Amino acid sequence: MGVILAKTAGFCWGVKRAIDIALDTASEAEGKVYTHGPLIHNPQAVQFLEQKNVQVLPAEEHPQEGTVVIRAHGVSPQTRAEIKSWGLAFKDATCPIVAQVQGVTKKYARKGYTTVIIGEVGHPEIVGLLGFSQGRGIVVRSIEDVKRLPPLEKVNVVAQTTTNTLEFKKIVKALEEKYPGCLVHNTICQDTIDRQEEIVTLAQAVNALVVVGGYNSGNTQRLAEISRSFGTPTFHVETEEELDLEVLSHYDDIGVIAGASTPSWMIRRVIDAIEGAKGAASALGTGWQKVAEFFLKSNIYAAAAAACLALAVNLLQGYPLPRWFFLIPALYIFGLHTFNSWSSLEANRYNDPVRARFYERYWITMTALASAALIGGLALIALISLPAFALLLVASGLGTYYTLRIEPRRFKRLDLWRLPASRCLVTPLAWILVAVLLPLWVAPAGFLQTISLGTLVAALFVLPLIFSVTAMVDLRDIQGDRIVGKDTLPILISTWMTRKTIMVVCAATAVGLFLASLLGWTTSLGYLFIASPAYTVWVLYFSYKRKVMSLLLNQTLIEGAIMFPGLIALGWYLAG
Repeated sequence: MGVILAKTAGFCWGVKRAIDIALDTASEAEGKVYTHGPLIHNPQAVQFLEQKNVQVLPAEEHPQEGTVVIRAHGVSPQTRAEIKSWGLAFKDATCPIVAQVQGVTKKYARKGYTTVIIGEVGHPEIVGLLGFSQGRGIVVRSIEDVKRLPPLEKVNVVAQTTTNTLEFKKIVKALEEKYPGCLVHNTICQDTIDRQEEIVTLAQAVNALVVVGGYNSGNTQRLAEISRSFGTPTFHVETEEELDLEVLSHYDDIGVIAGASTPSWMIRRVIDAIEGAKGAASALGTGWQKVAEFFLKSNIYAAAAAACLALAVNLLQGYPLPRWFFLIPALYIFGLHTFNSWSSLEANRYNDPVRARFYERYWITMTALASAALIGGLALIALISLPAFALLLVASGLGTYYTLRIEPRRFKRLDLWRLPASRCLVTPLAWILVAVLLPLWVAPAGFLQTISLGTLVAALFVLPLIFSVTAMVDLRDIQGDRIVGKDTLPILISTWMTRKTIMVVCAATAVGLFLASLLGWTTSLGYLFIASPAYTVWVLYFSYKRKVMSLLLNQTLIEGAIMFPGLIALGWYLAG
């Protein structure tokens, strides 16, 4: 039984924008923050907003102080005026697409048109649109509703942004027959169109389909309706606890899609639960997944990547090292990554539920292994170089301090991890230390005789590589990081700017490698390493297009960016 995740699953940009506005308002406002009705139609997202001091304003209640956030569905001009009359600060989180429909409705209402709105009676978005129609708005949901409409002279047609596209076409045809010359504006959101097109394909390709999202979410309900229209067994759930795993275990291929207001962590939990049932039902079919998952969650994969990267930069500079040395960076990275996984447990409950459960269950064992790895690495390097031992000891201490956040109370304000985007700055420096600088002390010729322009090139290769990998992880985990209050790079400068920065950094790395190889500062391996930033950009693009993907696949691809140059170097070494 395989699980196929829809490419369009996860927050649409309008919902993400509304969430960001609410969270930013909560972090900046001094008093209470209210949303005028549920910000979005997802109970789990609304619950986590409540944890961040963003409360749904009870009906008919007029707060005396605080800030009011207008929901993503928008409100009518009359409601907006009422909110302003309270004398409170307010933020507008209306989806820009909804705002455009409001503008179209308002424009033609002023010209005397009657606006026929295709959508659900009573839906917050529809209520808001009716307010812009100047009393000349009519809501229809079916062809039967169209037949009951009275004669009208000037008709303007719009649609709720999450309307079923197939139903929209049928209703528009009926309206055009009844009111020749009516103005039709297809105001269905492109994100809605993309999801509905994908579910048509997905529903015909799988044996069963799980739709994840709020029961009060119109766009999620329509996804389930479309799936059922093809006769596909369809299960609409809000959380993984509602899955009938016994029934699902009987299907070979299961599709998973989610509404535009469904948080990524809920999608991941649902996928995790289905894959767990799949593993119980067919151990042979998912054995490789269990092995891969163990290597990833336990950080063995990251440790192997560290050894590969150390080999890569070593061969890039062209000096020999004892083979056992590559165990040192592997032990160091394993230890610090394990400590970081434990210290990030709260965020991982949202970002990576499987990893969170793994560390909750085996935290004593993993902490002991991480400590043993750091001590073992120190012991190994002490046998050959005391300066290298001192360097690794300081690095291990600072790394442990940063990842575990252990410090005297009076030094709380000095925490590096509290600095915005600190992970994208500190992590690359740690990798440069163990992969580039530490080997210089171990090289037979000694530090001063080994250091060269190639060392600078190696450092400037590792820095953008690890920066890009860390930033891509932050892009993936942005929702969970926002919940727990982390100021990662995408939160600080936006996801768009983060992606752009990664692409610029990768382009600069490729140019730098080419020039360094051309000038003879490195071995000819530098030319081959140009494939490394190209791979990183591909992973960035692939992850962006998929929105939400299996964490197993995502983590393999992202950490594979560190493993990739090592595999290139190994092939080059064996071929030479």
